[in-house]
Amino acid sequence: MFYVGIDIAKHKQYFVIINDDGLVIVHPKTIKNSEECLNKLLSFLLFHDRSQKIKIGLEAIVRYVLNLKASSRNIIK
Repeated sequence: MFYVGIDIAKHKQYFVIINDDGLVIVHPKTIKNSEECLNKLLSFLLFHDRSQKIKIGLEAIVRYVLNLKASSRNIIK
């Protein structure tokens, strides 16, 4: 299982990915807060290791969650 932590700011997002053992898979990175960058992050998560389930933790920002769900095309439930 991979765990993705996302901190959302007005113009950018910070994220990190760890596994069940606490091993850092992707060290903290910053991406722009845009649809294009969100799609890149989703693509990375989907194709990084398809054998792993992914849990995403983020702030409860309704607008962002709606964009994430719309961009994921029903991949995220």
